[in-house]
Amino acid sequence: MRAIILAALAAVICMAVLSGCNELKRAWKYTTETYVEYLEPVPTVDLDTDSLGNEEERRLSRLLLPVDRPVQEMMQYLDGTDTLPESEWIGTLFERFPWISGVMLVDKFGNAQFRHPSTSLKPVDLDAVLALGVPELAEGEEPQMIVGPDGEPMERQPWDDHRMRAMVQGSDLGPEVYVAYPFFQHFLFEGLTVVHFDPRRLLDYCPEPDDLIILAQGEVVSAGSHEAAATGLAAMDWESVTVDQTDGWYSDGATEYYWIARTLGSFHLVYAAPAEELEEPEMEEVSQQ
Repeated sequence: MRAIILAALAAVICMAVLSGCNELKRAWKYTTETYVEYLEPVPTVDLDTDSLGNEEERRLSRLLLPVDRPVQEMMQYLDGTDTLPESEWIGTLFERFPWISGVMLVDKFGNAQFRHPSTSLKPVDLDAVLALGVPELAEGEEPQMIVGPDGEPMERQPWDDHRMRAMVQGSDLGPEVYVAYPFFQHFLFEGLTVVHFDPRRLLDYCPEPDDLIILAQGEVVSAGSHEAAATGLAAMDWESVTVDQTDGWYSDGATEYYWIARTLGSFHLVYAAPAEELEEPEMEEVSQQ
């Protein structure tokens, strides 16, 4: 499969010579890293079993960590690829993350210039993926102007914050997550590297998949054997909850569930697992008169 990917991608890459000033690239990288670290910090949750406080949380982390780790590693691999990926990068992507469905290179007009596999049974709205990074303008608001590479004024570019974004698209065959990262030529937006996967594939890494609930963008991906709890979790306002909280507890009245929320591009992937059943209150016996 790697040979097929390399051969197909070679024709695309040889048409695009992406270059730029190394000093400016380093300056931009420093600026964006500083912005994310200090001005827009992302809440995190440590799933290291030794760092969690009690035995119950440590047990749950052992259940959730094998599922969460592959996604985090894939995001780290994708993050920072702000030039057109080379064939070796594509080949390594499939070797390291065999659970992904595919990868696409999409131009700035929303056309897939390369995709592997070449066909997919699930439809994808590439215009919707592209729109994730287009600045929204209020009614009557003028586009923001910036200084272009040639020193002349130009409209602000889509995806010019160099941030990863993602969306979930449903289909008759189930959900598909699309994670997009922009690439540039001479500091101008040229397109997206899009990696997509079925989040249900992550259940292959879970030692007890029947006890794992997965939510993506507020929708139930997998409920395991906990349909009622999954429905209750999906009803939560995750956009508000995750402002300052990345893990917590949820109770459906019978069982407590430990959940963690992981940032996936522009939304949260939520995992939850049952902790223990709650004891029913003892009923006082009524003596027979």
